[in-house]
Amino acid sequence: ESGRSFLDQMVGLIESATRPKTQNEIALTILLAGLSIIFLIVIGTLPFMMDYLQYRPDIALLIALLVALMPTTIGGLLPAIGVAGITRLGRDNIIAKSGKGIEAAGDCDVLILDKTGTITEGSRSAVAFIPLQNYTERDVGQAAFAASIHDTTHEGKSIIDLAEQKKSIPVAMERILAARPIEFTAETRYSGIELIPSRKDLTKEQADTLTSLRAIGDGAVSKVDTMLDALVRSNTGAWILKGSVDTMLSLVNNVNEAELRWKAQEVSKTGGTPLVVAVDNEAIGIVALKDELKENIRAKLDDIRATGISTVMITGDNQLTAQVIAREAGLDQLI
Repeated sequence: ESGRSFLDQMVGLIESATRPKTQNEIALTILLAGLSIIFLIVIGTLPFMMDYLQYRPDIALLIALLVALMPTTIGGLLPAIGVAGITRLGRDNIIAKSGKGIEAAGDCDVLILDKTGTITEGSRSAVAFIPLQNYTERDVGQAAFAASIHDTTHEGKSIIDLAEQKKSIPVAMERILAARPIEFTAETRYSGIELIPSRKDLTKEQADTLTSLRAIGDGAVSKVDTMLDALVRSNTGAWILKGSVDTMLSLVNNVNEAELRWKAQEVSKTGGTPLVVAVDNEAIGIVALKDELKENIRAKLDDIRATGISTVMITGDNQLTAQVIAREAGLDQLI
């Protein structure tokens, strides 16, 4: 419909947009208005004073004097200064919604930055499978593969890729593909799958995936394969999860907590993030995730610090990992 398109609405927003004045602009406007009134009074009284002193007033001279004294140029430049500041920030990929933001930035002495995606690349990838006692790297890879089979995040896909590289494909893939996905939430802090008791027919896409995965696997049976086979035969339903250390410790019963925390700490010391993988009520091992620092981030933060602004990083990651990242990036504080 004419006049109701997206472009028409954008034009309407621009036409009706108003730029709020900053506090400095308001104060300066009041000052200029006061000076303008004073200058008008002075110029208005000059002809009478000159006549009293028996001087002939020159109207052209009085008009020129009024134009020179009136602070119209300064008042006209104020909006231009604000727009120029916003435009200049835009060139550096910084969005300023108003002149107030620019003024506030001038008084800023602390810069708060998020870790993931701001200081780091924001794409954590699996780099290693670390087994607990009585398990192997292959066991951890198979359990992590099963827990990530329905995970569409970059993190989940990287776990699948690493498991495929190491040929850690579980034998019970048919039941794993048909399992119910358990989505990650900020409250639960874990994700994975739940094996459903009854057998379920695979979709064509799942069947194709099963065929390709069987071609990757080497056919060897591991301890996790035996566990999954027993769970499938029991037909009672079970879960395969991956999640944060504290969360998984509250869910699993069969685990050496001291060993798990020590190995998780070793991962955190390198700036990585440990994810615990468990099958039913038993912890199998740890998936080490790593997120690289952005290129030249330390030099950029040093430039910010040179201006007298202290840098603070906020993150929901574990304390030790966050401390390593903060130290590598050269941040002043960590929250």
